[in-house]
Amino acid sequence: MPYRIDNFSQERLRVYQQRCETFETMVHSYTSCPYAWDEPCYPHRLTIEILQVLGERVIGSYALDDVKDYAPVYLSVTPKKPQRTLIVSVHSEGAVKILSIIDSNCHVLSGMKSPHISQSKDRNKHVLKYENSSDCKERILVDIPYVGISLISSMPEELIFACARDITVDFTQSVDQQRFSFQITSLQIDNQLACTPYPVILSFDVSKTITRGVRTDPESSWEPVLSLVVTKWNNRYLSLVSFEYISLRVADFHLELDQYVILSLFDFIKTLSSRLQSRALQHSNSTDHLFLMVFLL
Repeated sequence: MPYRIDNFSQERLRVYQQRCETFETMVHSYTSCPYAWDEPCYPHRLTIEILQVLGERVIGSYALDDVKDYAPVYLSVTPKKPQRTLIVSVHSEGAVKILSIIDSNCHVLSGMKSPHISQSKDRNKHVLKYENSSDCKERILVDIPYVGISLISSMPEELIFACARDITVDFTQSVDQQRFSFQITSLQIDNQLACTPYPVILSFDVSKTITRGVRTDPESSWEPVLSLVVTKWNNRYLSLVSFEYISLRVADFHLELDQYVILSLFDFIKTLSSRLQSRALQHSNSTDHLFLMVFLL
């Protein structure tokens, strides 16, 4: 799981994992720093020290895997700086856990009774902002009531016929996440060869995917036989792909295959592939010939 350290203070921080003091990371004032555990088997706790003129001071050890607000850290007066209060909290942005250090003297947290409570309310405000931003979506919705596909060989002879009903493709996007869903309410593949003992190759158990009996409620709908839902978090780390969840559901189905139709499909694919390759080769030769004519002119 990725991590990040946000230093919203005028202090220079030295951070390191517990029992790994030699592997330190310096976080300068008002900078953000991605972080990964130096020793994943060691405790996932991060120690933070403030580098001062008179020496280093440990302000605390924090667990980055737990989203919570910690008690404020009070820094005493120095010859160059007044008394400061640091607000420390851990929150998440998608799959990224963020350790935030905020100097309350430099950042006004208005309307709060105490700095510790302010961070909790800020986090609730962040969640509320996320929920509101999820309402502002870009959406692409495609509904296909019926599709039928038939494969015919070069003889010609119809090999299989596939039909699907109520195909829905839905893509939504907000500031925080992207969501893709695909579902098919009904799907069947038939063997069209006359000599086959199995006229139906693929069929689904409709009795388990719809409500038993006659539907009297017009608002009720059939359960899809095939459903795919993928939700992905949006983040600024382009090298990281973070999914909230991936769901794939397939209803109970019957699959009956005939050797003759399988061999016919292999021949169909082989013939189709050779034709596509020959057409691509002809197109490439014609393009090279045209380029040569233009070059000669």
